[in-house]
Amino acid sequence: MKKCSICGAVMPDESVQCPQCKADAGTAIPLYVPNGPGPHYAYGGVSPQEKPVNGKGLAGMIVGILSYVFCWVPILGFVLGLIGVILSGIGLSRKDRYRLNGFAVAGLILSILALVWGLIYIFVFFIVIAAAV
Repeated sequence: MKKCSICGAVMPDESVQCPQCKADAGTAIPLYVPNGPGPHYAYGGVSPQEKPVNGKGLAGMIVGILSYVFCWVPILGFVLGLIGVILSGIGLSRKDRYRLNGFAVAGLILSILALVWGLIYIFVFFIVIAAAV
């Protein structure tokens, strides 16, 4: 089975033209057919290995890990957490174009946890400073 690159209609492999828009079948995109002949592409003609890595999601995870490690530092952990949430959010918004999107999810979770812990530490830090003065 293949998909027409013009209208998206599904057509058999042996068809010469699209049954809906009559476009040439030579430009059709192969579809994923489990255990079937031909290329096994689950993404409408683009194999998962051909998709680029989600760089923003990976950066969000790295910053998320750093923000979680440094969340006890009053301002640094909070700022890193905000940057991690932003990068991971951008990575998740572009998940259809990239592979390895788990990095963006992990970065978002770690960054949110670091933001919560960072806010707690900021409040405790300023309460201790105010009590000492």
